[in-house]
Amino acid sequence: MTANFGIVFLALASLGQLLLPRRWAVLPLLMTFAWMPRGQLIMIDGTALTFLRLIIVLGFLRCMLRREGLSSGWNAMDSIWTAWGVWIVASWGFHDSNDLAFRCGLVWDYLGSYFLLRVFVRDMADIRRLIGLSGLVLAPIGVLMLVEYSSGENPFEAMGGLMTQSREGKFRAAGPFAHPILAGTVGAACLVLAMSLWHRHPMTSIVGVAAGAAIVFSAASSGPVLMVCFALLAMMLWKARSGIGLVLGAGIAGIAVLQIVMNDPFYYLMARVDIVGGSTGWHRAQLIHAALEHLDEWWLVGTDFTRHWMPTGIQANAQHTDLTNHYLVMGVLGGLPLMLTFVASIALAFRWIGNAALRSNLPDSDKFQMWAVGAALFGHVMNFFTAHLFDQSIVSLMMLLAISATLDEARSVASLPALQTDEPPRFGWVG
Repeated sequence: MTANFGIVFLALASLGQLLLPRRWAVLPLLMTFAWMPRGQLIMIDGTALTFLRLIIVLGFLRCMLRREGLSSGWNAMDSIWTAWGVWIVASWGFHDSNDLAFRCGLVWDYLGSYFLLRVFVRDMADIRRLIGLSGLVLAPIGVLMLVEYSSGENPFEAMGGLMTQSREGKFRAAGPFAHPILAGTVGAACLVLAMSLWHRHPMTSIVGVAAGAAIVFSAASSGPVLMVCFALLAMMLWKARSGIGLVLGAGIAGIAVLQIVMNDPFYYLMARVDIVGGSTGWHRAQLIHAALEHLDEWWLVGTDFTRHWMPTGIQANAQHTDLTNHYLVMGVLGGLPLMLTFVASIALAFRWIGNAALRSNLPDSDKFQMWAVGAALFGHVMNFFTAHLFDQSIVSLMMLLAISATLDEARSVASLPALQTDEPPRFGWVG
């Protein structure tokens, strides 16, 4: 029964990816990202491929057949991510481990989803549609994860999903994702983005916020809860956006003061945070400390061995400690060049989103929506210090980067009025 459902879903999603009009072409990608566990595979010539990767391939086939490309042309974000993809593969030559297929798979996931979204998301109407559809496709996941949280049985387990975990007597739901923290990360981003739809699509906004909240709650992990808090804090700064430079300066000054007055480095603050019980903040802080102590081992091209960094390891890989930090994973895979390339893409995204939210001629409702995109990205940035996205949840980040690339530097101030729509607020579901 489960196999039949997977086959039917893949067939319908594949047809949709090839045949739907461009403005709806993101839907098969979003549904596959939200509903299909990475354990749902299809074998092609002895190679196991996830459904998400197959949909990405079909998406590029569609682009070639229909001659769909980047509407605004190639920009700096595209170059940064291309450089990231080239280096993560090229740096494999400096490693002893036989992980070339793994690295190519990362390129497939990251660059594939990013460039597909770049093709499909071209203006403000597309951005609103992408955000609205994300909340709608995650709504049933929120319901099913609440069921998992209360019953301890994951409905997606038979499809390759994770067996329900528990900690300190409480179940932690993962749904179709590879870990509760990853599910919660997706829910946190969904919650914040859905809030930005309130003025134009209130019903869609309510559904998206409810879906995100249900996912974060049922994941029962401190990281996603903190991600929501950081993102909502950024959202509240909308009223003080004219003085955002002073706010950032005060934040940096605060970190400097903490570094001076604390006995431990300031990042050990995360060791003192435990929202849902049983959190491992000390491990995450100590991991950063250990990575800095062993900087000489990985700074240039990464390293194949981090097991000696920490007193505990990880069952999935005897060579490594539990790398619960997305930035450090980039460093371990490709050294500082890969890590800094990743950080550069985020910094550029903030710049373009900020230009759209603060200095464009867009309507205030659209400016606020761009601010919400920046707030969700800020939530990811903070969450990456405590989590590594290693499954389809990475699509939730690439969505934000693709949106920022739609607002590229050349259009962010002078040409953004071309993206402006005069449509009145709507009370339907999506535009």
